[in-house]
Amino acid sequence: MLARLPLFAAGLVSLANPIRKACKVTRGDVTLTKQLLDSINLDGVEEIHGDLTHYGCDATAIIRCKNFPKGPLEFSSSTLRKVNGSIDFMTYNNLEKLSLPNLSYVWNEFAVQDTASLKEMDLTSLESVSSFELGTTNLEKLHMNGIKELLPESGYTGGIYLNNAGKLDNVDAFFKNPINTSEIPTWTPGKGLLLNPPALRNVRTLNLGLTAMDKLEVWGTNLTIVLGGPETKSISYKEVILHGGVLGIHRADNLEKHVGKFRLDTDHDITDLSLPFDTVDSIALFNSSKLRSLTLPSQAENWKNLSLTISGCGSLRLESKNGADGKKTWYWPKSSMASVNITSNVSTSFFSGAPALVSFWTDISVPVALMYMLL
Repeated sequence: MLARLPLFAAGLVSLANPIRKACKVTRGDVTLTKQLLDSINLDGVEEIHGDLTHYGCDATAIIRCKNFPKGPLEFSSSTLRKVNGSIDFMTYNNLEKLSLPNLSYVWNEFAVQDTASLKEMDLTSLESVSSFELGTTNLEKLHMNGIKELLPESGYTGGIYLNNAGKLDNVDAFFKNPINTSEIPTWTPGKGLLLNPPALRNVRTLNLGLTAMDKLEVWGTNLTIVLGGPETKSISYKEVILHGGVLGIHRADNLEKHVGKFRLDTDHDITDLSLPFDTVDSIALFNSSKLRSLTLPSQAENWKNLSLTISGCGSLRLESKNGADGKKTWYWPKSSMASVNITSNVSTSFFSGAPALVSFWTDISVPVALMYMLL
């Protein structure tokens, strides 16, 4: 078998037929021509020892694309199990269905980007991949049991990047399993999970079972985050940042949870925030005009060296440690705190039980504003 297998637009299907019939194992790259005119079926091929790629003709350059495919197109193989390279489908024009139901292992990256026509993906068995990147606007159906392993071997690992999940309302298959991303070498800055505004526009609940990561940063649309998947027992995140469109953050039952830094940044849709952490090192709430209440759990009594900053939260009231129903909503750490900086509506009685003050400062230009350093 040749080291490189280009499937040209002319005679595309006729060339695919001998490949799939004669070669269960393809030793080389499979490169699809830029201007695909036909659907591709690689039934019979079980392993590709190289890359499987298609870099299409950019729609903005359609005048220079001689035989721009009319579609709808489908790429499929019911037998492909393993790719010892990358799968890169970029600008796969008029691809409506990608069906690789028995593919379980991709040694390098799996990237599907700029595929506006893609409506359905069947990756039922995919478990092991170096990184997964998805950017599509109209994806409606995803068949996928769930990624269980991000492979470190290739040196091109980074995690899972949903630049745009299209019309999907559930992305649990990418995040529900207990994967430790902090131990994976990565080429990306931040080494974590970044979900930008368009990524999850139709997802209302994001279930995160990843056991560890350096940074979790999320935008959403009426999105609630649940920490913990069905097989996750504990979670440790170095930094959690929630932005606009996030309604709240909760935890699964029987989950141990540690966060280094928690931050609400820029305006968002959370009105009543209950922090579901066993331990946390730093809490910073910025520009949260809709935030009305903040609840610290009973575990807060055991937090050590906590830094607490609240600013730009004009609707927040910190007047009592009990809620309207009489239940306790605030627990001060019993040991010393690193610092407290609060600009909000606060009553002096709210600080009863707080660690001893070294100094404090008040500014009566707001109802009550306090900034002080604690022992």
